[in-house]
Amino acid sequence: MLGVGKVGSLRIVGCQNHSITRHSDTIAERMKSYMFVFVIFATVLLYTTGYAREICAPENCLTLDMCDEPVKGETFCQQQGTSCCSIVKSEFRTHCRHHSGVCMDNCASALQRNAVDCENNQVCCVLV
Repeated sequence: MLGVGKVGSLRIVGCQNHSITRHSDTIAERMKSYMFVFVIFATVLLYTTGYAREICAPENCLTLDMCDEPVKGETFCQQQGTSCCSIVKSEFRTHCRHHSGVCMDNCASALQRNAVDCENNQVCCVLV
């Protein structure tokens, strides 16, 4: 059927069925591209959430008998048979971070703790 007509904001000239089909094709093409972007986004999101587990600091990966409190949730220790400790028992605190300290050139002797990870004659100083 030939003629000029208006449907909504779409002006139809010539064969009405052909114009509507062409308009539907562009909508279908857009929907395909939107669906493609959505599938890519969903795939990336699912892939990254699988690898989003927090990696525990190596000095905190200890056996459970050395922990006062293990980290709750999904954390990853590379060494099998170890868990991530939030609080290490006092007798097993060997690293400065176990004491909530940092390695510094000097600090008051009351703030110093023994630690194996301070280098270049630094001492472990507990942060108050």
